[in-house]
Amino acid sequence: MADAILKSIKLDNQSQLDLMDASQKVAADRWLVRLNIRLTVPVTALSTGAPDDAGPRLEDVRAELGERVLFEQTKERNFVDDREKDAVLNNLHDAFMATAAAYLAHPLFPQKLILKKYHESIKKKGLRSRG
Repeated sequence: MADAILKSIKLDNQSQLDLMDASQKVAADRWLVRLNIRLTVPVTALSTGAPDDAGPRLEDVRAELGERVLFEQTKERNFVDDREKDAVLNNLHDAFMATAAAYLAHPLFPQKLILKKYHESIKKKGLRSRG
């Protein structure tokens, strides 16, 4: 089953935040209520962060990670009554927006995410990074 997009937000830091309903019925009147959070960051956001001459070059990052980096998170509640499904999904959404959305919208978040993913990727391959 495809996730239904609840909200899609273009953040000021060049990222795209998508909140999706990925809930599934698990019994006659019970649900696994799931909110999938996806933040897509273009690797070009690396060049808009704080300058760091010791860091990897944009070309190297692009070659390693591609054009976009993805941050994903899932919030879920299991065995939710049919009558409470929408309220629980709304609560998950509201709690996320109240706490984590501002963190993801921070101007330096894209750059830090890209660098983290880059270093994880090259470490996994056993390569050394520039910076």
